Amino acid sequence: MSFQISPKIDNGKMFLVKRSELEGRLDSFFYIPDIVLIDNLVKSKSNLKLGDLILDMNGGATPKKTDKEKFYSDKHHGIPLLRVQNITEQGISTTNAIYINHDTHNGYLQRSQVLENDLLVTITGRIASSAVAQKRFIGNINQHSVVIKTKNKETSQYIAVFLNSHVGQKLALKRTTGGTRPALDYDALKSIPIIENLPIVAKMDAAYANKKQKETEAQWLLDSIDGYLLGELGIQLPEQEENTLQSRMFTRQLSEVSGGRFDPKLYANRTVSLKTSINGSTFPNYKLKQLIVESVAGDWGKELDSNLDGFEKCLVIRATEFDNSFNLNLDNTRLKHRLVSDKKLQKISVKENDLLIEKSGGSPDQPVGRTAIITKEVIGQSSHPIGYSNFVQKIRIDENCVSPSYLFCFLKTIHSIGLTDSMQSQTHGIRNLIMANYYNQSIPIPPLEKQTEIANHITKIRNQAKQLQQQAKAGLEQAKKEVEAMILSDDAIKE
Repeated sequence: MSFQISPKIDNGKMFLVKRSELEGRLDSFFYIPDIVLIDNLVKSKSNLKLGDLILDMNGGATPKKTDKEKFYSDKHHGIPLLRVQNITEQGISTTNAIYINHDTHNGYLQRSQVLENDLLVTITGRIASSAVAQKRFIGNINQHSVVIKTKNKETSQYIAVFLNSHVGQKLALKRTTGGTRPALDYDALKSIPIIENLPIVAKMDAAYANKKQKETEAQWLLDSIDGYLLGELGIQLPEQEENTLQSRMFTRQLSEVSGGRFDPKLYANRTVSLKTSINGSTFPNYKLKQLIVESVAGDWGKELDSNLDGFEKCLVIRATEFDNSFNLNLDNTRLKHRLVSDKKLQKISVKENDLLIEKSGGSPDQPVGRTAIITKEVIGQSSHPIGYSNFVQKIRIDENCVSPSYLFCFLKTIHSIGLTDSMQSQTHGIRNLIMANYYNQSIPIPPLEKQTEIANHITKIRNQAKQLQQQAKAGLEQAKKEVEAMILSDDAIKE
C-alpha cells in the first residue's frame, strides 16, 4: 500500500520517511526533507567530520550563585565566564559578561579555560554559534558551550565560519536532541560533516569588516545628535570632572534642600552644572509641565485567555520596545497583546505625536526616562489598538507651543547626557522616574520654525544611521548566502 501527501502541504511540517531510511532516531526533526537534503549533499562532497579536526573538547559549568564570594569577582579583577550571549559569529563579546575569580578559573573550572585561538561552540540556546578567542584572551565558559582545541588558529577560524553559515546551522540543528530546550551533545557535534579548504573565511572576514565599518559610521552619526541639538540651542555642557573622591563631595545650603528630596544625585555638582547649562540657552525656557495638556498612566491589562466582557485586545507597549538610538522597536516576536477594558482604553489609547515616557524599569547602567513618539509608522504597524503598560506614561503636548518631534529629540538628549539619573528613585532593584521632578525640568523653546528645522535635521541623521545599519546587515546576509553557495556548489569536491 502506498501513501501520498498532497503537494499543497508544507513538506517541512508533514512528510513521509521509509523504514529503511531511519538512522536510529525516531524524532521527526531529524528527518525534515530540506535539512536531510543538505546533510546528504555535504556528505557526498566530503568524508570529513568535525570530530576529525578536534584535538580536545571540554565543557564548562556555572558556579553556585549562592557562594558568590567563593567563586565570583568583578570586571577589573576577575576572569570572564562566557555565556551563550557572549559567543557571537563576530567573535567573543564581553558585554554583560559575568566574572569568576582566579582561584575558580585555575581550580574548579580549570578544564574549561579559554585561551587565544581556542574555538568556542554553543551547545544549547543558539545552537552551534561559534567564535575564536582573540589574541591574549583568557576566559572560561559555562555548561552551555564547549571549548575546542584544534591544530592552529586557521583551523579554528574555518570551523567557526562553517558552523556559523546557514549550512552549518542546519547540520547542527539536525543533530540536536531534547524537546523544549534542544541541545547538541559531544558525539552529535563531532558527527557534523564538514568540507575543508573553501575560501569562506576570507569572504566572511571581509563581510564582518564591512559591517563593522558601516555600524561605526552609523554610531558616529547617532553620537553627533546631542552635540548638534545642544549647539543649535546655544547650550554648552560642562566638562566631565574626573571621578575622584574630591569631585564627588559637595555641600548645599539647608534652604536648597528644604521641602525636597534628600538624594545626593539631585544636588550633585554634575546635576547642578547640567541644569545651569540648559537654563543658559539662548532661547526662553519653559517647564515641561507647562507644555503638557494631558498626562495618563498606562495599564497592563489582562491575559488574552481571560473571558471578559467590555475588554478589547490591545498591543501594549512596554519599556522593552523603547529603542535607545531611534524610537520604538515593534519589529520583533516579543510584542505583547493584552485585554484592556474599553473604559481604560479610551484614556490610554494613543494618537500621532503623543510622547511615551519610560517611568519604571531601567538597569544598573541605564537610568529610566527614555522617550518615544507615536508616529504614523508606529500606528500602522499594529492591527489592534495601541496602549502602554503601567511602567510607561503618556503625555500629550500643546502643539501650538512646541513641536512634539522637537520635544522628543530634546528629551532623548536629556536622557543621553544623564540628567534623568537625578530624577529617579530606586526600590527593590527597580528604578522609578519621579514624575514631579521630570515635569519640572526646563525646556528651551525656540520659534516653531526653528524647532521644526532641528527635528527634521535629527530625523535625517537617524534615517542615515538606520540605512547604514540596514546595509551592514544586508551585506552580511549576502556574504552568508555566497558562503552557502560555496559549500553546496559542485566545486566542493569529495576528498
